[in-house]
Amino acid sequence: MPSDGTLQFSAFNYEISARHHIEAGVDEVGSALVLGKLLADITKSLRSEKTYLTTDGSTLTITSGKSKFTLQLMPDAEYPDLPVVPPMLGQVDAQTFVQAVNQASVAVSREENRPVLTGVRMQFQDDKVIMTSTDRFRLARAAFTWTPQDANVDTITLVRGSLLKDVARSLDEHQNIRLDFDADNPTLLGFENAGRVSTSQLIDGEFPAVDRLFADEYPIQAVVNKQDLLDAIS
Repeated sequence: MPSDGTLQFSAFNYEISARHHIEAGVDEVGSALVLGKLLADITKSLRSEKTYLTTDGSTLTITSGKSKFTLQLMPDAEYPDLPVVPPMLGQVDAQTFVQAVNQASVAVSREENRPVLTGVRMQFQDDKVIMTSTDRFRLARAAFTWTPQDANVDTITLVRGSLLKDVARSLDEHQNIRLDFDADNPTLLGFENAGRVSTSQLIDGEFPAVDRLFADEYPIQAVVNKQDLLDAIS
């Protein structure tokens, strides 16, 4: 808990990291390491507007209204160093990003024995970002324009689809999302939005060559009623 009136949270499982901070009245600077899942479950049950956190050396006590919870502290030395957030690659409004993730992640595979297929390939080409996923039977793609830090950016990343969906669900859609990446150390992709910062290890592997399946033009097109199509499929 820094002395600048903020309470900072962080979590890291060696693959994904998350950081966030909120305003708080801090009487004593310090830190506390507790089980993240247990802390998350407790916060869901808090009803009072004000919540108080105190430590006594071996426990963290959370008091909110008539509710009181005690968590066992773990040694700070056991907590790993958080990964360094890569430099900014570019940014886009959060609503556009969320829509693209929802469209592109439709074909993400659940086969953990094929890690490449559980990912979404993100191609950053100048002012365009193209997201693609496939499970070998389906293929999904979404594209959007954004504001790159380098107007001539040209790079590709492969990030876990489940993480992208988690990031999309947590975004403040009234603010932009920043994407962070270091081409000289291409192991992490970072996401920043409304004070939240997340990083993810990229998937190491070669994504299937699916670009040839997309034509530049489709001479034959059909327009159908959405509900009629859904009824026919079901």
